Amino acid sequence: MAKIKQKDFTDPLKSATSPISQQLLSLCESSTDPWGIKDVDSCYMYGNKAYLELLNLPLHFNIEGRLDREIPHPISEFATDFKQQDRQVQESRKKISSLDIHPYGREKIIQPYIFDKLPFYDSDGNCIGSIFHAKKLQFYSPMNCVHDQLPSSLLFSPPCKTFTIKELDVIFYALQSLSAKEIARELNLSHRTIENKMQEIYRKATVCSLKGLKDYCREKELDKYIPPKFLRCGSHMINCANDYNDSEA
Repeated sequence: MAKIKQKDFTDPLKSATSPISQQLLSLCESSTDPWGIKDVDSCYMYGNKAYLELLNLPLHFNIEGRLDREIPHPISEFATDFKQQDRQVQESRKKISSLDIHPYGREKIIQPYIFDKLPFYDSDGNCIGSIFHAKKLQFYSPMNCVHDQLPSSLLFSPPCKTFTIKELDVIFYALQSLSAKEIARELNLSHRTIENKMQEIYRKATVCSLKGLKDYCREKELDKYIPPKFLRCGSHMINCANDYNDSEA
């Protein structure tokens, strides 16, 4: 396969002719949230340190001029989807958001991030690309309201080592108030097997009821845990520009 020729971008932090203002660069560089900017062809013009860390890339990695398909990270498999999103932003001139689930960070943990993508303009008001900002998805359940708690992040790694992976699968469904028969159907196990696992779970948690288990899981943050097997990596649109025409060429 022939090597794709990359565009030769000058360091935006040093270039006086860069379309990225110094004020915007300073904001992105000082932010702990991932930020990035792409041109009209979806080539990166900029990515801050937080974005490189999110993709587990070396901090000296030169992202400028690269397409998503050229990034050494699982997001490269979804480059076509990202390019379509970029195009949608540029054509609609409105913000869109997507829920992206991938192995992120230095620990390569599967986790959800909300990417807000907006049109990027030059000093003359011309749309010359798109700019995005990422934030880890915050989980806010009705129980947060009852207990007057702030939103919290979903967990994709078990917060404790008390239970086995199979027991955690059962706990996940039990917290949704599914019956033993319903859990058995979901996990393709026998009703008796689920009942035995529930008894073992109760024993380990030193509780004797589902209410007690729910209280225990809330204390141990197991109510925020989602087994990775129940998620699929990818990018999912969660809101779109109203006037975008999917049928346009």
